[in-house]
Amino acid sequence: MHAAFGDLDVTPEVITGSEEARLSFLGATGDLRAARIPGPYLVIDIGGGSTEFVRGRLR
Repeated sequence: MHAAFGDLDVTPEVITGSEEARLSFLGATGDLRAARIPGPYLVIDIGGGSTEFVRGRLR
């Protein structure tokens, strides 16, 4: 698997579905948090043969 990254000197890391959902949610709502816009929010991640729904509030 490392060969897929060529000369970038990086190693891929496999994460859980829960961690992927958390990171997707944080990435999609980061500007909302900075602007102090209240939630809750629903983030829909479409791709790779699956669709993921993440609902939450910013703390």
